[in-house]
Amino acid sequence: MSVVFVSNYLNHHQLPFCEAMLKKTNGQFWFVATMPTPENRINIGYHDMNKHYPFVICAYESEEAEKKAKSLITNAETVIAGSAPEEYLTDRIKEGQILFRYSERLYKQGYIYLLAPKRIKKMRVQHLVNRNKPVYMLCASSFTSGDFALNGAYRNKCFKWGYFPEVKEHDLDSLFEKKRNGHKVSILWAGRLIGWKHPDVSILIAEKLMEEGFDFDLTIIGDGEMKDDLEKMVINSGLQNYVHLIGSLPPEEVREHMEASSIFLFTSDCQEGWGAVLNESMNSGCAVIASDAVGSTGFLVHHNENGLTYRNGNINDLYSKVKMLVKDKKLTEDLGKAAYETMVQMWNPETAADRFLVLSEALQAGDGTPFADGPCSIAQRKFGGKLYIS
Repeated sequence: MSVVFVSNYLNHHQLPFCEAMLKKTNGQFWFVATMPTPENRINIGYHDMNKHYPFVICAYESEEAEKKAKSLITNAETVIAGSAPEEYLTDRIKEGQILFRYSERLYKQGYIYLLAPKRIKKMRVQHLVNRNKPVYMLCASSFTSGDFALNGAYRNKCFKWGYFPEVKEHDLDSLFEKKRNGHKVSILWAGRLIGWKHPDVSILIAEKLMEEGFDFDLTIIGDGEMKDDLEKMVINSGLQNYVHLIGSLPPEEVREHMEASSIFLFTSDCQEGWGAVLNESMNSGCAVIASDAVGSTGFLVHHNENGLTYRNGNINDLYSKVKMLVKDKKLTEDLGKAAYETMVQMWNPETAADRFLVLSEALQAGDGTPFADGPCSIAQRKFGGKLYIS
């Protein structure tokens, strides 16, 4: 089966899935990049992947490249379309060929945008007009299906999807030995230091742990506009011996910290479309405590089975779960091992590629998805977030 994946630019979260597709289609796979890799990404350590892989077609480079990209998209047996000019997809849709759109949630910043005239027009032109065509939605958020359903789009045509960063296989004994550090519990937070990711919440949790006399280390990886304020919080709370802000690191070094940490805090609100750090921390055997507003949480985390969830914005709820894990190392390890198995057995690039090909063939044959859970299973409607931006 020939497959084209069209999106803005290739990144390290998409690369493992692309490589798996290339192998499983015997080379009949192409990634169409519609824009260059942004300079700000390159400046923080990202590679310009558009230039490094022969299966990438850089449609933005020339008229000839754009023509080739459009021809591939029109003629492939199946297509995944993320961020792409609508004109690239028009001929394919007109001809009634199968197409999978790929989207995070629509209303990260509040449901008030349901009423925005430009969004209403875009919804009608790109989505509602094609509701009776074989156009489906791969949901890169557990809220995507619900957001589109509010507009009457993709009902019963939404499937669980996401981002599929590299999944590493570890010797679990060695991995968890690395996490054990005497009586100290190692806690990690990683991401951009910006408001809607709420890195300050991790420091508030650290303050509570210190006040109750727990022995722990909290490492915060990342950079951003909140850095100075966070450093002041640490000093003002007397947390210098507990909390360590170490700045931005390349992705491979972030993974090393995950592999050495027992607990991972994911504190973003509904503006976090997916959140690939959740995949990576679970694959690293961390016991994750994730906000229920994060797009990936609803797909990846089964509460009390392979991680814990807490109500977004509820510090007391989060702290009670952190405290529970700090006091119970066995539970922490059990959740970490279950998280690891979730990634290795189901939420990984190889499984996603296999399932996508099976789903494509099933839908083209007039059948439904054969998968009950995980990638390419039905994405139930889920709603969450604020009516207005605060």
